[in-house]
Amino acid sequence: PTKNTNKNLTPKQIFIDNHLQDIPNAVWISATGKTYETYKQKIQLPATEWENPLLEYCSERLQNLYFTDRRDGKKRRSIALTSSRGCPLACSFCAIVAADKDGPKWRAVDATTLVNWIVEAHKQYSFEHIYMMDANFFVRKDRVLEFSEKLYKLFGGEITWSSSSTVGYLLKLRTELPKLVTQGLRLVEMGIESGSQTQLDYMNKRVTVKNNIDAIRALQINGIDVGLDFIMFYHDQQKREIIENLSFLLNSGMTEHESFDHYFNIMMIYPGTPVRDNLERKMGIKFNLIDLPNSRQLIENQEVKEIYDAYIDYFAKPLLNSLENAISINIEKISQSTSPREIAHLSLLNIYLRHMPFKILWGLCQRTGERTVIFTGKEFQHTPLS
Repeated sequence: PTKNTNKNLTPKQIFIDNHLQDIPNAVWISATGKTYETYKQKIQLPATEWENPLLEYCSERLQNLYFTDRRDGKKRRSIALTSSRGCPLACSFCAIVAADKDGPKWRAVDATTLVNWIVEAHKQYSFEHIYMMDANFFVRKDRVLEFSEKLYKLFGGEITWSSSSTVGYLLKLRTELPKLVTQGLRLVEMGIESGSQTQLDYMNKRVTVKNNIDAIRALQINGIDVGLDFIMFYHDQQKREIIENLSFLLNSGMTEHESFDHYFNIMMIYPGTPVRDNLERKMGIKFNLIDLPNSRQLIENQEVKEIYDAYIDYFAKPLLNSLENAISINIEKISQSTSPREIAHLSLLNIYLRHMPFKILWGLCQRTGERTVIFTGKEFQHTPLS
């Protein structure tokens, strides 16, 4: 219970259920577990009326946020904010598609307002890096360039930044990347999603595998760290497409990427997405609005199911933590060692360990029956891994 202005106890849940119905576009679950939706209304708060999200920066987790800047060799105290809503694209698996179906697909504060937000926050907080948490920060080239230039001029390069982008928008800024790096860009989280063209088409990504490789190479050439958003598995998949995903990671130079998440990600079936709608029609069922189906149970192809089950149950669950710990221990030893021989040995060992998820999954794809055509493996065997 909560107290009202008359200091009489009022059951909190009754209060919520009675008043949420007056709020447009609200969805909630009552105390009895029933799902409610209020009336729909096409309303969007104009970006010009958005409040500075950094002025109420009270989260303990965010107050202890840091960014490891490899280019400058320092650990930077950081803040995180979002300067835009939505995404102009319509990827078939993405929940943003459902969220934006009744309003503009993308809206953002202008570059001047964004920089002013940061200046205002810098008077209250001590930070040297900004995480731009937008779903797709690189949508407008002119906005990105204006933001970067103004931030650099105001802080003299003392504040760096990272952001997100999809492949097409990143490639439009490819020639500007050297300047952006000089002005403080350190990392771009890339919505690559797949290295298989049939998967990319299925996801409505509107890019090619070559585009994906070109985008990663552009970041690598300019010394910009890559945050990799990638879906290795999905429910409607052939073994060939897993192999194509692995070949892409090899060809794009991502086999030694720090995080292993992309090796194990499986597509989530979010409400309101075309992928979910298609699956419901195919199965002749309707998922509950508040349910997120278990994607593993929806894998159709038997070979893919065998590969996924073996990879998750006999490698990821029992061994992944140990693998990551071993790499971390080696990195710590390298940082403390004065022996060139030991440093070289541990560095090569870590390369071997980082390739392990790739090699295990590649091997599983070669050994699960002969029901589909598979690669010869020559691409993997003849490619230098060091």
